[in-house]
Amino acid sequence: MASHWTKFTIIFVVAAALLFASFFLAWYPSYESEILKLSLSQNGLTQTERDNLQSSLNWWSNQGVYTYGTVSNFILVAGLLVLAYGIVYSLTSTWRESIRNKATLEERQYPSQEQKPINYQYEQTRKPKTGFPIAAGILTIITASIIMVFSGILIIGGIGSILTGRYGYPSQSVNLLGDGVLGVIVFGFALTAGIMILKRKNFVFAIVGLCFMLVKGVTFIIVDSGLLGAAVVGAVILAIAILSLIFTSISYKEFS
Repeated sequence: MASHWTKFTIIFVVAAALLFASFFLAWYPSYESEILKLSLSQNGLTQTERDNLQSSLNWWSNQGVYTYGTVSNFILVAGLLVLAYGIVYSLTSTWRESIRNKATLEERQYPSQEQKPINYQYEQTRKPKTGFPIAAGILTIITASIIMVFSGILIIGGIGSILTGRYGYPSQSVNLLGDGVLGVIVFGFALTAGIMILKRKNFVFAIVGLCFMLVKGVTFIIVDSGLLGAAVVGAVILAIAILSLIFTSISYKEFS
């Protein structure tokens, strides 16, 4: 069983790493372009330095975006495929485990007179444990990590855009910064909820943390729709949060 859930964890960690790499590659050319624009705005540059900076800016704005964007798309597709495989794998594995546990529970409830164990009464009242909370807890912690990383990008981008005046309206920069701060708060709730789910404790708090994750996925899609990759991140968070919510809800009897 330990190796089974180790494999499950590795699948989702690989999927998260691929998605992070995809978002980083898609974002990096715009970051380089902004740095070069700031360098060009400096005073005291020689004509040769300006020509070199402008040449680099042209490359990052055209060839760099195409090259990094193409690689990013391939990695994004790979990450989504691994994520889809992980979801299917977790569903089939937990379903099979629930069937095995159900059969074991029936054997405990109706043993023959000769096979009754000494602690038969305890075996009857003991709550059967399934792999659903383990799956939900791992998914929740991975999703919380995705929220934290992307929220950090939003905070850095929001502060940078406020200082450089990248957007014509300051409210857009404030929205990015505010949504990033909200993401950090949600990360705290989601991480705690994931730990509680793994420990099978505090069912109500776990559900509240998962609901915060759902809301954060929606805000990534709506509030940050202009930011590259935000809609994809929001969709991934929504999918995993819903799956975690289902796993947690159907195993509520295991919580203390």
